[in-house]
Amino acid sequence: MAAENASDEYKWTDVDTAALISWRSTNEGMFTGRRNAAQMGFEEFIKVQGLEGKMEATKIKRKWENLKQKYKELKAPRTWVSTEGGETTAASWKCAPEYPKSGQKEEGV
Repeated sequence: MAAENASDEYKWTDVDTAALISWRSTNEGMFTGRRNAAQMGFEEFIKVQGLEGKMEATKIKRKWENLKQKYKELKAPRTWVSTEGGETTAASWKCAPEYPKSGQKEEGV
């Protein structure tokens, strides 16, 4: 329970996000699609980043899934939506420089 409460208090930063994307692309061999492979991979990320007791693997996995979904949405925007108003696109998204290098093979991005 202590880890669960602590993870609610941890503030995820842009630096953490960039580290996750970079680490995930560097260690894509850990994410084979086999049972619990992603869970163990994200637990390894927690150890490497020193987030033990601050963050849970399930929350990092959810963060990754949200990043992946956001990238897909920005990469292929709805056709009836204009980006002339300065909306974020895949090219202008703050995670864009890192994300395309990661996870494309097994995730079909």
